[in-house]
Parts: sequence; C-alpha cells; structure tokens
Amino acid sequence: MAASNCIKRRARLCDLHRLQHGRCFYCRSFFLGSGDLTIDHLVPRSQGGSDHPGNLVLCCSSCNNQFGDIGLKFKLVWMLQQLKITKV
Repeated sequence: MAASNCIKRRARLCDLHRLQHGRCFYCRSFFLGSGDLTIDHLVPRSQGGSDHPGNLVLCCSSCNNQFGDIGLKFKLVWMLQQLKITKV
C-alpha cells in the first residue's frame, strides 16, 4: 500500500473512531484495540456502494464477519432487533 493511501486510511479511521465515540457501529461495544477495528460499507461495494465517507462505518471484526455482503436494510433491521424495537 502506498504511503499516501496509508495516511488517508489512518485519517479515515481516526475520523470514524471520533464520530462513533470509540464504539462498533452495530453492536455498540467499545473497541479494545486497533486490531479489532474494521471499516464496513453500509451499502456493500458488491451492491453498488462506494467508498464515500457517508457509506463507511467502523465496526468490530465479529460484526463485519457476520454481515459480509448483506445490504443496509438487513443491517438496520438487525440493529433495531438488538435494541428490542419490534415496531417501526
């Protein structure tokens, strides 16, 4: 990876970490270390999603592995279920 890409990725990680208050976007657990940080696309690139900052969130590796290429609608339903919200 080129040095400029590394710097941009690190800045993006820092921005997302600050915006999400150090928590996984999906399960809301705190990140224990940088090894657990992954960037997820709300709308997967395989489904037309982009690398635009508004389509990116930080999540823990277990949440990222759980979702794979699942789209935004399923992710939001899952999040609502985690909050015990049954009616929207």
